[in-house]
Amino acid sequence: MGYWQSMSYPHNGLVWGVTPDHTRDLLQDKLKAIGDALVGPTDNIPEEPAIALWMQIHIPCLVRHPPQPVTRFSSYYIQNWTLGFDSCVAALRIWIQIMGVGTSDPEDEKPSRLEPRRTLVIPAGTDFAFDDDLLRSIISSGGKLPDLPDEQVVVSVKRPNSNEDARENFSFYEMKFVFAQLSEDERQTLATSTEQAYSVLLPRLLWARYPYVGQAPWLDGPIGTATSPGESDSIGSPRSL
Repeated sequence: MGYWQSMSYPHNGLVWGVTPDHTRDLLQDKLKAIGDALVGPTDNIPEEPAIALWMQIHIPCLVRHPPQPVTRFSSYYIQNWTLGFDSCVAALRIWIQIMGVGTSDPEDEKPSRLEPRRTLVIPAGTDFAFDDDLLRSIISSGGKLPDLPDEQVVVSVKRPNSNEDARENFSFYEMKFVFAQLSEDERQTLATSTEQAYSVLLPRLLWARYPYVGQAPWLDGPIGTATSPGESDSIGSPRSL
């Protein structure tokens, strides 16, 4: 598996996808491309006689929506059509035998059910900073995003009573996803002032990164004082990046 992983992703062995299904499609496309390069013009496996070519990848992935790290297992099977009937039956038996083997480890941590977030609290004392040029552009353009590099940091947030190492940065890439979910009225509202931009964008950025309860306990808070993504709460004074 490590061999095919190195061939598919020689740069760092990590897949970045927009959704879980997107990472699946990326891996399948990589394996198919390798398979097309390995088989001959008549779809026969070259060089040494083989029952089949079975490629597998076991690789970590970073998913944007919902934000999560996952490990994906993907395989691609190429049949050797020059085999006789008995060899094809033997190959089928081997495949059934392999697929019937259990893959779970009793010592693995069992998956837990994800609970979608219904409320969000931004506690008092939260320190945050917006890119001034970004805000000025949004306000002057009536709620439109400027064209910036995806990796540029546009918002920085630090939870109360934490040191600078705990500060979280949000990229322009994340801001684009938040903007895509805003209605035209909401875009017009946030363009009226920097305070409106803070109250609309900050909760939504945090909500998009932490859509499930327990991902960021400091944002869970007591139910009675929680705010929705479109509402503001008592937070610290903003600063400039």
